[in-house]
Amino acid sequence: MDGEKVKTVKHITSLSVRIPHQIFGIADFLKIDGNFRKNLLIVSPPAAGKTTLLREITRKLSNAGQCVVVLDERGEISAPDGTSFGLDVGQNTDVLYGFPKNVSYENALRALAPEYIVTDELSGEKDVAGVLRAYYGGVKVVATLHGGDLDCFHGVFEPLSVVFDHLILLSKQPKAGSVVKETIK
Repeated sequence: MDGEKVKTVKHITSLSVRIPHQIFGIADFLKIDGNFRKNLLIVSPPAAGKTTLLREITRKLSNAGQCVVVLDERGEISAPDGTSFGLDVGQNTDVLYGFPKNVSYENALRALAPEYIVTDELSGEKDVAGVLRAYYGGVKVVATLHGGDLDCFHGVFEPLSVVFDHLILLSKQPKAGSVVKETIK
């Protein structure tokens, strides 16, 4: 390690390869159109379909005429391939790929005039601060969070309880992406 950065990995015993994919239509239950105006949080344990649903919501918002900015730090939402994106995130979407999310929030708000900011895997104080900046700046947020239930606003995430007015809980059972619960405030 070099501070908080991984410098070297040795003695590798296995690798996990995740291949992002798209499932068109999985967000149809949300009835997204040009009038959809929700701050949406998708909650689930790992590998239950959060990012796949997030990607489809992004595409639908964008194609409904909303200006969307995706903060895609690791390329899991848009699947960049060097000159374009391997997955369809919509025609009115800008993607900030490869930047730390805390930097991306600020740049998106200042320069791109989004109606929606989309981000994956909220994970700490910097993400909470970015979401709050967007929310108080009048920008809607669609995000994901690892968790097992919709009672997820504890600790560092407590300030986000005022932000999200639409919550979706996913499960792996009976298959990944199964909507277990949906709450609209």
